[in-house]
Order: sequence, then structure tokens, then C-alpha cells
Amino acid sequence: MNQGIKHFDFILQRSWTEVLGICFCVLLTLRILVKIFPRLDPIEDFRFHVVGLLFLSKCIVEAWQGFARSRQGMRKNLPLSQILFEFVPPPLVSTCRFHYSLCWGFFQWLQRKKHVADSPGHTSIDFMKKSEYGTALVMLFLMLFVEVPISTLVFGAIIEDPIERHWAHVLVGVLSAYTLMLVLGDRWKIKAQHHSLDNEFLYLRCADRFKGDIPLTQIKRVEVFRDEFVKWKFKTNQAKETYQLVSPIGAIDKPNILIELVDSPSVSVWRNFLKTSAPKYLLLFVDDAPSTKLIISEALNSAKQISATYDAFDEVTSQAGASA
Repeated sequence: MNQGIKHFDFILQRSWTEVLGICFCVLLTLRILVKIFPRLDPIEDFRFHVVGLLFLSKCIVEAWQGFARSRQGMRKNLPLSQILFEFVPPPLVSTCRFHYSLCWGFFQWLQRKKHVADSPGHTSIDFMKKSEYGTALVMLFLMLFVEVPISTLVFGAIIEDPIERHWAHVLVGVLSAYTLMLVLGDRWKIKAQHHSLDNEFLYLRCADRFKGDIPLTQIKRVEVFRDEFVKWKFKTNQAKETYQLVSPIGAIDKPNILIELVDSPSVSVWRNFLKTSAPKYLLLFVDDAPSTKLIISEALNSAKQISATYDAFDEVTSQAGASA
């Protein structure tokens, strides 16, 4: 019983993309093992049972959660269309919107249109001038061009049926082209983007990957981040939902600003078009970390002074009303 609960808990914490990736890895691994060790041929049919168990478990968990959301919608007397829509998993909807937005960005890039960055604040915080996004883009292009011939050789070695081998080549080609579309769409959006700041909010923007309007009153502290991100994560024993890395290329552009927020459920952020509660820590990559810390700290001090002035005014007003 406990093993079954752990299995469903594992599936619950995995996204659809991760589940499909695990299924693909299981199919590919078992096929390679059968090719290397022919005596394992009986397990080749068993691989579909493993994949079915993973996929069916994910469907059951998502269906149960969708049923619970629909019941809540019925209690709130929502329209029938919205009740039915609540049955669709929110991460699936946000993923579809995310991919659609990147594809739209790709076609805008083809038309050589300029992206107008969303920057409500009057003080800009740049992060693309010193980013290694361009280097990572070139590396990705090389990986895609190398992956196709390597995949051709691998599929030719492990897939004997010419029809299956043909469709495997088609699938790799389509996935490579689609990945290229997403990357170019993301580049079109993030190229001219930056964070911004005004007297009330810190506006964080990182293409469609992350968006958040953080009230200055909800920022507990800000500091220059000098630790290694992985070491900091393990040293402080941070869970995945307690932090958010806001960087053009997380694997290369290491965070250099740490922002700690006040624990408050009222602050929300958007991750890949999915609205969630803001994490406790925001780790940013910016071009000039000391300058960014200084301007955010000054804005925080100004916000605190304004808040103290309003509190004093309210107190005087209430006392005057009581004496009258």
C-alpha cells in the first residue's frame, strides 16, 4: 500500500513532459539492452507494460484532480463551460499557451518584427548585455545538427524494421525542427527584455519563462549572491518550490542577486504561463549586481519611509477623530 502511495506521489510531482521523457527513456533503454543481450528478448514486450503503468498512473492522478476542481467549480456556481474547463490540468493549459507563444515569436522573428518589451517601471535592470545566451544558442544549433546524423546511426543499429526506422527518422527530424522554432521564438522575445523598478513594484521579466510584479513591501532583503547556486541549494536544503532561478540561460548565466520575500500567499508569479505563489527566494542574473542591489535597496528604504509616513498620518487622524 505504501509503495503504491509513493508511486502516485512520484507521478504527481512529475510534469507531463517528464513522464513522457521517462517513457521514451524506458523504451529506448530496453530496446538497446535487447540488442546487446539477445537473451533478454522476452522483456521487449514487457517494456510497453512499464510505459503503460507510468502513463496510466499519470492519467488517473490528473483525472482525479480535475474532478476535484470541477466539484469546486460547481460549488461556486460557475458556468458549465468553465466547470468542464476546470477538468483540464492547469499545467497542460499553460504548457500549450507557452509553446503557442514561442511559435508565435518564431513567426514574428521570420517577419523581422521588433519585439516591444513589457517594462512598466521607470528604472531598467539589464541582464542581456553580459549574458552568454548567444553562446548557448550556437552550442544548441551545433547539438541539433550533430544529433540528427547520430540518431540516424543509432536507429539504424537498433531498429530492424525499415518502416519503424523511417518513422523514427521522421520523428527526430520533426522534434529537432520544432526545438529550433521554440529557441528562435524565445530569443526574439528575450533579446530586448529587461527587469524594471518603480516606487511600488519590482517587475521581473524573462521572456515567457517567468513574470512577476513583486511589491517592494513584500521584499525582506536583497543581496549580491556570490555562492555557487548548486552548493547554496544543498547547503540550505532548499526544496524546489522555495526558490526560482530567473536567468536567460540557467546553466551558464549564474545568479548574482538574491532576493528574499516575506512569506505571503498574496504575491503570485507566472512560470511558463502557469500562475503560482511566489517562492521565498528569487535568484536573478543581472549585468551589474552591485548597482542592482543598490537601486533596489534605495527603493526599499523609500517605500518603508512612505509606509511609515502613511501609518503616522493614519494614527494622527484616528486620534483626532477620537478626541472630537
